[in-house]
Amino acid sequence: QVTGDVQVSMEVCDGKLKLTVIRAKNLRWRSSDKPVDTYVKSYLLDSNSTRKQQKKRSKVAKNSLCPTYNEEFSFEAIYHDKVLAMAVMARERFARKQPLGEAQINLASLDLTVRLTAWYRLFSSHPQIPGNT
Repeated sequence: QVTGDVQVSMEVCDGKLKLTVIRAKNLRWRSSDKPVDTYVKSYLLDSNSTRKQQKKRSKVAKNSLCPTYNEEFSFEAIYHDKVLAMAVMARERFARKQPLGEAQINLASLDLTVRLTAWYRLFSSHPQIPGNT
């Protein structure tokens, strides 16, 4: 069962998409409340395919189900027809990295001429989320 939300801030500045991964909350790992090390993978997708472009990865936040990242990334690609995908990943020593959930944001539906800060719900599949929840 996937639970949790990720908070991000986005805006376009100098023709680049600036993304700040702020924090996550209410994460759940293997149906327990045991703290886990997490990080966020972010990348752009073409709106009509699953081809990943310009992958970015946050630093690891240790032992928390409500981690704070506060990391800024810049995407130089044309973003207008893209989907921003973010996967919150669990990292365990000597184990395979596991997704805790993913959010997908259709960038064409947002006005990014001003900074937008919002929470996005995490899902186990890949639904598009047009706005904040």
